[in-house]
Amino acid sequence: MFAVRTLRSQALRAPMMVRTNVTLPKLDYAYDALEPYISGQINEIHHKKHHQTYVNGYNSSLTQLAEAEAAGDVLKTIQLQQAIKFHGGGYRNHNIFWKSLAPVSQGGGQLPTGALAQAVEKEYGSFDKLIALTNSKLAGIQGSGWAWIVKNKENGSVEVVTTANQDTVGPQFVPLIAIDAWEHAYYLQYQNVKVDYFKAIWNLISSHLIIVSTRNNRKVGKMSELHELCHLTARPIDKSYVEKLQYFLSNGIPSTYTVEECENYLAGKEDEELESTTTPLHLICRSIPDDIKPEEKLIVLEMISELFSWGAGWNLIDNEGNTPGDVLFRRGLHNSEYYNAIVDAGVRAELLLRKVNDDIEFLSDFEDGEVPELVDEEASAKDEPSNDEPSNDEPSSNEEALEKEREYQQKLEQVRKDLIEDPANTQSTYLKTKLEYRDGSLITKDNKDGVMMDWESELMKAGCDTIFSTVREFATDPEKFDESDFTDITVLNIGFGMGIIDTMIQEKNPTMHYISEAHPDVLAKLRQDGWYEKPNVKILEGRWQDTLPELLNQGVFFNGIYYDTYSEHYSDMLDLYDLIVGLLKPSGVFSFFNGLGADRQVIYDVYKKIVEIDMANYGLEVKYTELATPATTGEEFDQSEESEWNGIKRAYWRCKTYYHPEIKFQD
Repeated sequence: MFAVRTLRSQALRAPMMVRTNVTLPKLDYAYDALEPYISGQINEIHHKKHHQTYVNGYNSSLTQLAEAEAAGDVLKTIQLQQAIKFHGGGYRNHNIFWKSLAPVSQGGGQLPTGALAQAVEKEYGSFDKLIALTNSKLAGIQGSGWAWIVKNKENGSVEVVTTANQDTVGPQFVPLIAIDAWEHAYYLQYQNVKVDYFKAIWNLISSHLIIVSTRNNRKVGKMSELHELCHLTARPIDKSYVEKLQYFLSNGIPSTYTVEECENYLAGKEDEELESTTTPLHLICRSIPDDIKPEEKLIVLEMISELFSWGAGWNLIDNEGNTPGDVLFRRGLHNSEYYNAIVDAGVRAELLLRKVNDDIEFLSDFEDGEVPELVDEEASAKDEPSNDEPSNDEPSSNEEALEKEREYQQKLEQVRKDLIEDPANTQSTYLKTKLEYRDGSLITKDNKDGVMMDWESELMKAGCDTIFSTVREFATDPEKFDESDFTDITVLNIGFGMGIIDTMIQEKNPTMHYISEAHPDVLAKLRQDGWYEKPNVKILEGRWQDTLPELLNQGVFFNGIYYDTYSEHYSDMLDLYDLIVGLLKPSGVFSFFNGLGADRQVIYDVYKKIVEIDMANYGLEVKYTELATPATTGEEFDQSEESEWNGIKRAYWRCKTYYHPEIKFQD
């Protein structure tokens, strides 16, 4: 969640905005080419029936998702994520499985050589030990699942992991080998002696392991073929682009595989921490031709959608400090179909993240048997203890990886501590932080965080006018309203700050003016400036979470409510909405200082839509008015004396346009 006046960007990788259907891939060999180790009958049924069912289930889920999106059915959209994960995982896992195998005549069973072989020898002592460990983990799978030999992108190690059902390996791993441990992969031939199947399959494991292919191209430098594809250099941009993209992704190359990772891989520096994440989506956004034709535009949109279906991140930061949406915005493609596709992905990602943080288990949203159409008779056991713990015979050289993990956790813990101690992020810390009023601003005394600044005055005026808007309408057209709403004019402002909007409210002389404020230094300022003595002002001391429910109990209702606090997040606003619908009169108006993610236009646009969705769930509708903000809040003024942020630790506003919200009950 993003704060109203502060921002914490999150690198989301949830599989969102699925659009493109998939097809059953052709095998590189005949069904009977893997005999005697796997029969032709098994392969044909496995490929034509089971794999095809995952393809069908995935595509069906996409269709349902498109329908749910078109209908604005957020709950259905979220519920479908489990079906997409299950069938999409089955589709992807099997793609990698078929590529992991080869007939003996085509290299099946031959051990790899080169750097990978050296890594295995170093970490495990021999391939035989790696095979023994893999078979042990395969045998330990309870129910259905997969065993994987993977390359850990964080430390470069070769590891063996297992996943349950159709779960696939995470983005931190490059899959090298996938072995299917579902009964349908072996039962017709090996029946219940699955350990024989696990031994036999090594006679077919391809020596051409699935590793990200890279090449050195003079024009684009050292980057993978996936990255080269996303430069869109060959014209026309036709269907072959989508087919190649699907091939790369279905064969294990992550949609988030970055240029930086590839360069480090080629330079032998895989252990180095990445400072930026330039993804295929960034490259596409950079490379869309200025003279693109309509039919090419559709292909690019399909590529963007395909990347999202494989988990592309909508707000990862590239080597120039931009998200994909930032790239498009800076190219003048704001509100283009490409940009809107990224905004839509961001909306879905944030809504899904909210559900995850609320500990909602997606599987519980389905009736029994609705999703897992392909579960073997042997019951799956997701709740069983994991079989991924290292066995006693795993090499001690893994201590290096464990040490790196400990270092990572220590860094993570330090980040958590810093956030808790940051008054711009944690309200309990903010309320204990000394504030300082100086010419034109309110700041935290030690950190120099901008709490409020006088450049916001025009935005505050718009807010004040909005919460009195129905009062003005009633004066000119009383027949439109219930007269009882206007026997007294009562307004509420949550967050006094510098008192800009409260001064404007007083000029309109409401019957009663409530001010909710929690910070002791601001309360002292209110008392010093005589606000406690004003006959039509009532100060609510303390957090609004504690004081506003009491107003509901007292039957106090408002013609207008304005919200503008510091160091609160959108999750707090969601709690406020529960109170707003009870505190507003039927003709009442709600507005707030809309700084949600306003240091990046794409995040600002994402939250513009999220607010619309959330308000609709409460029976409220949002009307936005676009207002220009001072140019001096922009980055281009940062080094000049005119910058609004001189003497301020960090800017909380960067957008050129302010989306001013006016929120009323739906007619």
